[in-house]
Amino acid sequence: MPIKMQPEPAHFFERVQKRGEEFLKLHPDVKGNLLKPYWRAIIPDLYNAYSGICAYTCHWTPYDTGWKTVEHFRPKELYPQEAYLWANYRFVCGTLNGGRHY
Repeated sequence: MPIKMQPEPAHFFERVQKRGEEFLKLHPDVKGNLLKPYWRAIIPDLYNAYSGICAYTCHWTPYDTGWKTVEHFRPKELYPQEAYLWANYRFVCGTLNGGRHY
């Protein structure tokens, strides 16, 4: 299903991308679940940018009771250099995101 990309939040670079890039410089061979999950800091922004609509199901996820996660469109295991890029994130209901907390 096509996803219309939403603008990157103004504070995204400082909160996520910059920190992630610095981490990757220190740990260039780290990938997958060994990456620092800095993206968790912007889950509320991702939720709001996509109006709480899960990219997998197109269903709305309630903010107060829904489990909200970041899905990496290009897997962080294969593309760790993209793990901290807004364009690589999708909002997904946690139940459908493999039961993972990220």
